[in-house]
Amino acid sequence: MEGDLYTASNGKTLFLPAAGHRTENGLEEAGERGYYWSSELYSRYPIESYAYTFHKVFYGVGQEYRYYGGCVRPVRSTRKN
Repeated sequence: MEGDLYTASNGKTLFLPAAGHRTENGLEEAGERGYYWSSELYSRYPIESYAYTFHKVFYGVGQEYRYYGGCVRPVRSTRKN
């Protein structure tokens, strides 16, 4: 399976599959690109949200249209309040 493997300073790893995204035409870029949503809207243009994206030659956080069917990786805090 294509994707990116990240290793934290504590040695734990996280694999994000290059799952592509959904559009009105179906699944696109599967196996080539990953789109992972943040929970933060882009305040200047709320039709977009911030997302982490990666491809063979780039990675980073940017804005993506919210109607794209990107991936969500749920994270739960282990801290106790």
